[in-house]
Amino acid sequence: MDLKIGDLFYIKADGKYYVYKLLRIDSETGIHHVIVYQPYEYSPDEIDFKTLEVLTKHIPIDTPKEYKIIGHSDVTEQELQGFYDYLKLTDFARFLEETGTTIEEVINTANGYFMEADNAYKSEEFREAIQKYTQAIEVYPLFFEAIDRRAFTKMALGEFLDAIKDFEFSLMVNPDSVIAEFAIGECYFKLGDFEKAVEQFEHTAKLYPDDDLTMEWLELSKRELAQSQD
Repeated sequence: MDLKIGDLFYIKADGKYYVYKLLRIDSETGIHHVIVYQPYEYSPDEIDFKTLEVLTKHIPIDTPKEYKIIGHSDVTEQELQGFYDYLKLTDFARFLEETGTTIEEVINTANGYFMEADNAYKSEEFREAIQKYTQAIEVYPLFFEAIDRRAFTKMALGEFLDAIKDFEFSLMVNPDSVIAEFAIGECYFKLGDFEKAVEQFEHTAKLYPDDDLTMEWLELSKRELAQSQD
């Protein structure tokens, strides 16, 4: 029996019973998008579905080959949130289609949070700014300007390691960003990790050999590294 959207089923593996709920099926690839529940040590044929505990809100899996259907219920909007978050990062056009949202609505909402964040930053309300930039990113994960601004706000708070993570995330969205590449080096410099600062600025200099500021900070980092090794 083929699986249908809304089916609850389990797959036995390594002595455990892994329970899933089918959210969507990709017709071209056969990928099944599912919710994953906490596994059972015993056969869940007669479980009370109200006791199911979500382990993962969404994962894509290949077409299951051996499974047993144990129930069915309509898929709710709440259950689809993990799937929607996945689409935001992997197939934004499909996210718009699935949710009935327009790109204009998404951008307008994200820009609203972005402007609120900028105002908070200017008032040095840095925690609020981070929260608003985060909301903008959650609405539109490809909003690399918001990712960069959140990272700079974390730098203003001295949270350089977290800022580096944001700049790395920004580069995943916008790989050709000298701003993010340079800022990673600056974060390492301000952390006092001059070895990594030199490595990062050398990397940035190879990508952007005409960027004078990168060359200045590269030489500064080399001097600081040499002094720290004396």
